[in-house]
Amino acid sequence: MLKSLIKYDLKYIYKQLIIFYIIIFCCAIIARLTNFETTSFWWKFLHEFAQGAAFGFSFGALVNGSIRTWVRFRQSLYGDESYLTHTLPVSKRTLWASKFLTSIIIVATTLLSFILALAIMFWSDDFYRHIGVTDIAAFWKIAIILILAIFLQVVFILQVGFTGILLGHRANNRRHLLSVLSGFGIYLLGGMIIIACTFIWGHFNHSVDLLLRGKTNEYGEIYFDKQGAPHSDVTFQADPSELLSGISLFYVILIGATYVANDKLLKKGVNVD
Repeated sequence: MLKSLIKYDLKYIYKQLIIFYIIIFCCAIIARLTNFETTSFWWKFLHEFAQGAAFGFSFGALVNGSIRTWVRFRQSLYGDESYLTHTLPVSKRTLWASKFLTSIIIVATTLLSFILALAIMFWSDDFYRHIGVTDIAAFWKIAIILILAIFLQVVFILQVGFTGILLGHRANNRRHLLSVLSGFGIYLLGGMIIIACTFIWGHFNHSVDLLLRGKTNEYGEIYFDKQGAPHSDVTFQADPSELLSGISLFYVILIGATYVANDKLLKKGVNVD
């Protein structure tokens, strides 16, 4: 039954989202095919337009996927479909698990489409030379952790949206407004918790403290060479992947907290429109 619930939710969400994916890949391919030296204004315009459209529709896909996920959540629990949903022979825990897993799949596929579009547009054997990367291992480490952090942030945004809907629909009126305000308020609270925890962490971690102060290196005392030119040696190198890993961990904790909270809210019952 869990698979069936996820299947029906994905079918509804992907009905529009797949159009975004097709446009993204078409634009990425056009951008790659027109990526050559030319003096033609129209070829340059087509290249820049396709490249910009790939980025724009990638962001649009993320927004559209999030909105349709929330709409599907509300419709199946509080809309016309809710009477059928709540008569299914499944527990509230299974019902909530299907919504959570659906959101995970939507975020993962949307981010993956964007990453693939980037690869189509920019990947080459000398890719590293163009972006000035010398340590390839460090680049991939930071890239993977950054992608994970973005993924977890978007998942958290969807989760607080679910929480807002569940809280807003416990009221007798103005449910839509209360849902938006509740979700936004919880998101701000979560953001402030992460910021506070990060700054507290910075007091005990020198690398994190440097990054929070906008620095990546720490230098020793200045000395002068034989020509009188000033120099200073790097005494400490901050590690951005460490900060990103910590933020990812904080998001995992918040996602776990909202998962439990939403499960409990759903088990308390819903007020069907």
